[in-house]
Amino acid sequence: MSSANFNIIGFFLSEIGLGNTARYIAHSILSSNLAANFINIHLDGKSNDLEFISKCCAYEPNKVNFVISGLGQIDPIYLGIQQSGAYLKNYLYPLWELDRIPHEKLKGLNSYDEIIAPSTFIANTFSNFLGKEVKKILHPVRIPPGVTPNLIRGGTLKILSFFDFDSYVARKNPQGILDAFQLAFPKHYDDVALIIKVRGDKDFGARKILQAYCAKDPRINIIDKTLPRDAMDALLEECNVYISMHRSEGFGLGPAEALTHEKIVVSTNYGGTTDFITQSTGYPVDYKLVPVEPTAYPYGQNQMWADPLIDSAAESLRDIYHNYDNALLLGINGRKLMINQHSFHVAGKALKLLI
Repeated sequence: MSSANFNIIGFFLSEIGLGNTARYIAHSILSSNLAANFINIHLDGKSNDLEFISKCCAYEPNKVNFVISGLGQIDPIYLGIQQSGAYLKNYLYPLWELDRIPHEKLKGLNSYDEIIAPSTFIANTFSNFLGKEVKKILHPVRIPPGVTPNLIRGGTLKILSFFDFDSYVARKNPQGILDAFQLAFPKHYDDVALIIKVRGDKDFGARKILQAYCAKDPRINIIDKTLPRDAMDALLEECNVYISMHRSEGFGLGPAEALTHEKIVVSTNYGGTTDFITQSTGYPVDYKLVPVEPTAYPYGQNQMWADPLIDSAAESLRDIYHNYDNALLLGINGRKLMINQHSFHVAGKALKLLI
């Protein structure tokens, strides 16, 4: 048996958002010189990130467990832990995107000794549902050691967004991105470009919509494939602005990573992104609350989420275009906030207190 204090349990080999969270928590643990076992939960067809393939091992009993999961997986993961042996304590680090939790999940949530939230939005949601305080360890993000100046290369303002279709198209709202871009910049603006990077299977017709926009507007480019980490970093570096017109985010990894690269971020002012996208660090987009269509998201019945206002996002994009130097200062502020609030070192210190 190893001398590790923690079993970190998550989707370590998956390229989905939960996989990134697991790997970032692991890096935070390692940054504080804590000993930990990394236990991978396999996902068929979605286990293509090999960063931790040599670091993962079998579950060890009599440790502190730290489980990183969405709500849909908490029950089978807990059952697997029960079948694998005793433990000292079970922490759950849940990712969830709506502000109400389905009551059928109460029993599963109460199976865990304590819930630690990765954002204020999630902390408030779980606290309201469970009727008790839920502590936070803000979601860590990889901070590049340095960034290149956010220059407008070739005279073109490049705007980026990326998301996974499997994270539900309605929530990611690519239509809002397209509409905001075209409202902000009619076709005679030939010095702007929109790049949307996607992956995943469950596009529900969104790919055809994106392709149709591309066919009519040569300023729009779609990258449709899984990219390795270094390629994603390069894509972020070559762009000036990141835009997210999400209807909700439990955390918001895309806007967060863009901010670590000192990019200018336009983002719906709702959900987990409100921890780091403010008027001092970016461009929060106004919204109105609307019902979630029952088939648009798991457990969506009787739920509400944000509908970002196209006019608000377009106004922000135009402001960036006309006042670029001022916009750069927000990106600089945002990177500083991410270092102080979301770095591996900061999360690692907080995780160390759980032992």
